[in-house]
Amino acid sequence: MENPLSEKKENCISMLDQLKQEVQNQPQDVHKLDQYYRQAIAQNQIETAKKTISQLQCRFPKNQQLMKAHIVLCLHQQDYNCAVELIETLVAMSDPENELIEAALKVRQKIGPRKIDEKDKTASTLSVCMIVRDEQNYLGPCLQSIKTIADEIVVVDTGSTDRTTDVAHIFGAKVYDYKWNDDFAEARNYSLEKASCDWILVMDADEIISQKDLTAFSHFCAR
Repeated sequence: MENPLSEKKENCISMLDQLKQEVQNQPQDVHKLDQYYRQAIAQNQIETAKKTISQLQCRFPKNQQLMKAHIVLCLHQQDYNCAVELIETLVAMSDPENELIEAALKVRQKIGPRKIDEKDKTASTLSVCMIVRDEQNYLGPCLQSIKTIADEIVVVDTGSTDRTTDVAHIFGAKVYDYKWNDDFAEARNYSLEKASCDWILVMDADEIISQKDLTAFSHFCAR
């Protein structure tokens, strides 16, 4: 006599495999993707689902639904560092709406702001300093481009009325409010005073560093 529990488990696994194949064939199908990752969570197959979705992300790097599904799986495992990495990428590739920003801030709060790695005392460290105002839609791509080399991000806000400072917080920046007095030099010096690393890179929110320049800059700072 067959074990009904064993048969039910086999049916669930079969359903998961079927959903996986459907998602691989049609990754743009939001409904199937939702079914797949929920079933993976229910069957404790999260690592397998993460691997599948990661492979699809390599093929479709701009698919935001794949990224959101990956974030959900990371959060279910309480892997907040992985989730934040993905969230930062998602914020950088879209005009972040309030719902995304609120969710992203909650995850960032789990791990706190960026911290300077003090393990290697011989390595040079880099602060990125910025003056911003109403740069919500530009700041994400900028910070995404430099986060791999920045040990510290200092953002001085001069009176934003949008969610610029929240985007900065999502990327783990140290954010300071500064009352604008029509003097760029004073505002810039204020941001420099807040920096604590060996090197300082000054950027505007609408600037992005290319990968080629990023590599060259990293080698320069390491000298």
